[in-house]
Amino acid sequence: METTLDRAESHLKGYEKLTQDWISKLRSPSEQDRGELRQIYIDNANVIGITCSQVAGYGFKEFNNFDTVIIDEVSKCTPPEILIPALKGKN
Repeated sequence: METTLDRAESHLKGYEKLTQDWISKLRSPSEQDRGELRQIYIDNANVIGITCSQVAGYGFKEFNNFDTVIIDEVSKCTPPEILIPALKGKN
């Protein structure tokens, strides 16, 4: 008979390959892996920090809208610098 310990060990071995694949991808990711890992990270992020000038960049076009936009040191920003981040906010 298979014991509880044997079943648990068998179950954990199923995750061993998955874990090794993740470690391999994280240590030396291909361009596709890098893009997929970045997207997973971003999809699960609660807060994204970026400068007002970076928000207009190519890498930021994938973000549609944010629930809230906070502009730090807004008194130092010019109105054009604030425009694009402000347009990304829902409210």
